[in-house]
Amino acid sequence: MQREKYVGDIRKNSSELENTGNAHDLPRPRRGHLNRIIETIPDGIMIRDRQGKITFANTAAEQILGLNRSTGPGKVYDDPTWQVLSVDGKPLAPEESTFARVKANNEPLCGEEHIIRQPDGRCVSISTNASPLHDENGEFAGVVSIISNIMPRKRMEEKIAQSERKYRELVENAPLGVYKDNIAGDYIYVNKAMADLLEYASPEELMSVGALSLYKNPKDRERFLKELRQSGKVDSAEYEFVTKGGTVKTVLVSKWLDGDIVSGVVKDMSELKQLQEQLIQTQKLEGLGNIAAGVAHDFNNILGVILGYSELLNRTCDAEKFKRAKLAITTSVDRGKSLVKQLLTFARKTETKFESVHVKSVLAEIESLMRETFPKTIEVSIKVEDDLPTILADITQIHQVLLNICVNARDAMPRGGRLFIRARRVSNQNILARHPEAHARDYIEIQIKDEGIGMDEEIRRRIFEPFFTTKGIGKGTGLGLSVVYGIIESHKAFIDVASQIGKGTTFTTYFPVEERHVESIELDKASLDNSSNRTGTVLIIEDEEWLRELAVDSLGSSGYEILTAQDGEEAIRIFKENRNRISAVISDLGLPKLSGEEVINSIRVLNPDAKIIVASGYIDLDVKTSLGNQGIKYFIRKPYMPNEMLRAINNSISGIE
Repeated sequence: MQREKYVGDIRKNSSELENTGNAHDLPRPRRGHLNRIIETIPDGIMIRDRQGKITFANTAAEQILGLNRSTGPGKVYDDPTWQVLSVDGKPLAPEESTFARVKANNEPLCGEEHIIRQPDGRCVSISTNASPLHDENGEFAGVVSIISNIMPRKRMEEKIAQSERKYRELVENAPLGVYKDNIAGDYIYVNKAMADLLEYASPEELMSVGALSLYKNPKDRERFLKELRQSGKVDSAEYEFVTKGGTVKTVLVSKWLDGDIVSGVVKDMSELKQLQEQLIQTQKLEGLGNIAAGVAHDFNNILGVILGYSELLNRTCDAEKFKRAKLAITTSVDRGKSLVKQLLTFARKTETKFESVHVKSVLAEIESLMRETFPKTIEVSIKVEDDLPTILADITQIHQVLLNICVNARDAMPRGGRLFIRARRVSNQNILARHPEAHARDYIEIQIKDEGIGMDEEIRRRIFEPFFTTKGIGKGTGLGLSVVYGIIESHKAFIDVASQIGKGTTFTTYFPVEERHVESIELDKASLDNSSNRTGTVLIIEDEEWLRELAVDSLGSSGYEILTAQDGEEAIRIFKENRNRISAVISDLGLPKLSGEEVINSIRVLNPDAKIIVASGYIDLDVKTSLGNQGIKYFIRKPYMPNEMLRAINNSISGIE
């Protein structure tokens, strides 16, 4: 019985197989199963006969095409109540329809896209795959079509296209420069703001120039490419770009790398830089005001020593007293000269210039200035680690940072106290916990600690805010520490502040060590000093009578013949009369009638090879650069000792630099 039931089941299942071929073929679904599958799939299936009449349409086809089941069979697809449009909305001629082309070519068509306007006016975008049907004789019998409703896809594509258009419009009208280029520096895209920033007539003109020509310093591009390859992006890097007209602009650039394509956003920082420079200069003046009383006190002491010992020289014949008076005067003049030099270094207005800076030298100058100008009740102690490497910095701004912090320390100790300054080399591991963006391997840590009144946590959090100050009216603008913070940021450095009420405050700065170490080079003055007597004529141009007389007295015994002029017009006249025998010229810049620059220019016209030495108490950076471009190599700063002047003359005539 069990065997008969098993055989019966096999026969029953076998009767449901249609053309299986062998026992291992999968059974084909029965007609009812096929109908259910066709009715439930989301794509429309439609069959037309050889005349184009619809003989079958599943539910999806009825919904997509707007067919009515009661009138569906036999309804003609291209009936006048229907309209088939191309993807751009133009009506198709009957011979252009999918059915007509499949029938004409007797070949399938795939991915045909049209718009169907249904009888009720509703439009649907469709994609059709159509294949010809053949009868038992192989003759064309109709077309079977699989129809997909692509309206959701079209809506998504349109949304994406709109987003792209809005994004492009946003980029095109953005106030920031936006660009794309390749590693070789060839632009792929540039927006109008980028072209305007660099003074080009159009993005196309800028693209034809390329990115490589924009950098004032070509090494900047090498540096940012190195950073891009390492991390894939560069955030807010500052560069100098040269415009079409030759103007140098400071820009802030953020870039990221995608394969070999560099995308970037550029912001013009020129105006902000000017404002920052003005702020820094304003704060410098405030800083000078803070130490003005000490400067005045010290200068009065210096002048008092010089005046007193000068009077003593007039009244004494004692050799020992004469020698002591001379030493006192010379020492006082050196003190005054050093003080003026430090003030000029701090106060001069100059563009930011990054160069190799030795922290030890800077701290030595700051220490000297503090000892001259701070109250004697403040004890200054400085400890600098030996063999510190250089930092890449603007030396004037580093002066400003350290002096501002020290002035604050002085004000925090109105009754005196100790001020400790320490400098040492530390690894970035020492500061990563507090400053995760510390990417340099090593830093120079400069710590300034006072024993002053200290501050609470609320004040400590606000000390770097512009115009925030705890000092009384007229005693501070609140710019000092905000400028300090700005300078620290511009140097990619960091600053920490720790303080307790009644226990003092500690400022700690961290400046990245320069990648390449630059050894200090100090000229051996003795090696430059050619003290042998020489012959020749020297023209001294000086409006200060006593300095002219000093030059005559000092140089007369050296073998030189001396000519003098007290104003610019006289200097040019004397040079014209003696141009063939004048070996060297020493000229002040601040002259009556004609300025020193005008005199120098006139002398250079008369004799382009004239040996000219500029002597002045203050030489503006732009003036010095201009004179240097004209070939002026020798500068001495007043007040100078006679041997300095003699050395400059000897070296200029001999061609020693």
